[in-house]
Amino acid sequence: MENSKNENIFEWQGIKCGNFPEMLPTFYSSADKKITLRIATFNCLADCYARASNFPKVKKNFLIWRHRNNLLYKIVKALSQASVDVVCLQEIDVDLYEKLWEKWLATFQFKSVFVRKERGKKDGLLIAFDANKFRMTDSEQIHFDELAKHGGLSLLFDQANLGLVIALETVQKPISSFVISTGHLFWDPSRQDVKLLQALYLVQATGRFRSKVAERTKMEQRLVVCGDFNSLPKSLVYELLVKGEASANELPKLLETLNCSATEDDENWPRNLPFQIHRGDRVSTGLPLVSAFSSYPFENEIAADDGADLAEAEYTNATVQFTGTLDYIFHEDTAVTLAVSRIPSLKTLPKFKLPCEVW
Repeated sequence: MENSKNENIFEWQGIKCGNFPEMLPTFYSSADKKITLRIATFNCLADCYARASNFPKVKKNFLIWRHRNNLLYKIVKALSQASVDVVCLQEIDVDLYEKLWEKWLATFQFKSVFVRKERGKKDGLLIAFDANKFRMTDSEQIHFDELAKHGGLSLLFDQANLGLVIALETVQKPISSFVISTGHLFWDPSRQDVKLLQALYLVQATGRFRSKVAERTKMEQRLVVCGDFNSLPKSLVYELLVKGEASANELPKLLETLNCSATEDDENWPRNLPFQIHRGDRVSTGLPLVSAFSSYPFENEIAADDGADLAEAEYTNATVQFTGTLDYIFHEDTAVTLAVSRIPSLKTLPKFKLPCEVW
């Protein structure tokens, strides 16, 4: 990612590292190539969820931790060898963070911040960064269950989903600053309304955090938002993130969940939410973002919506039961994506022998 725009053309040649996914070259307009950031995001499937009942068609050895941990360690090693600066990981077992994950990351000079889910959940998420290049100056947990504590919202929002945001500064001068936010949204595909407000909460909480850090440091804070959004490219969540607002295709269900009527004039409209819900037809973050993946022309593209020039990878999740794109990296339009990791075509994956070790 590059935080500059201009008419000079620079060709990024990508990253080559063993069996790690090839970084595809792309062209971008930039004169200043000094402020760059390499970032990766993964849902690691917490061991507490790796049950045969959840994955009935997956070979049992792939669900056993002593087999999976070797593969996950190789991913961390490959990320380090590829000079990735920041790694965001979801579904990290609480009892394995200090025992394994923190030590693995430290082996490759990564420092990390971990936050666990509430209500007795056994996993959480983390952000790790290259300690040789960056220092952390602030962090904040974002618990989406706060939504259920505000007037008008039902207990459907009490799902223990969460986010994490940190502020980083480069160790070497001139100092550059970044705000990195990651989240893991509700899984249920039928509840776009829940995920929509979680995404809204994540982005607006991240925006407030960035404003606080910018006020304290008097420095520009470059923004990246990434994670497992459990939402397809044609979803309301994706629309909200890339446009800064979402239309009310799910408004009846959303209003039913909110236990309120169709306009802000109604007495039951929730007044004390930690963000704004606009009159009857849309919600807004006030902060449109750019998907890093959508900036590169993959061979297998998925249109974000009809007529849009945005596209995403063919998938980020592939199982026999479901295959689709749920994970994203977003940045502001003042930044430019230099390269993205190649996602192997579904044609190259043994669809009925998943998971596989292609990469």
